[in-house]
Amino acid sequence: MSEALMGITDTKTSSQLSILQNQFADIQSQLESIMYSVTKMGNNLNQVAKVMNTAVKEDEDLTDSDLWKWIASQLFENSRYLSVLKKKVHDFKIEVGLEKKDDETHVYPSDARMSV
Repeated sequence: MSEALMGITDTKTSSQLSILQNQFADIQSQLESIMYSVTKMGNNLNQVAKVMNTAVKEDEDLTDSDLWKWIASQLFENSRYLSVLKKKVHDFKIEVGLEKKDDETHVYPSDARMSV
């Protein structure tokens, strides 16, 4: 129905439009996945900042090893999300044609580094 409203009546144009709609849906899905990773990283960093600010305000012992173990684990978790995010962004750039895939080394090109 929408195709008829836009004046698309032949099968070839209709098929091309369908392919384009599927590609757009895939891109949208990938962007949502990337945004989830960004949100998760932000939440982790906010938790670390909140704990540190609370510890300072309450004049707690900042040499407490349990506190630093927790902070280290949160930062490690965040680094995992950052790795996932870098890969998703890199894969997305390849899919939309902004970068070429390196099948030989399976590593990111040096210009694929992400500045956050």
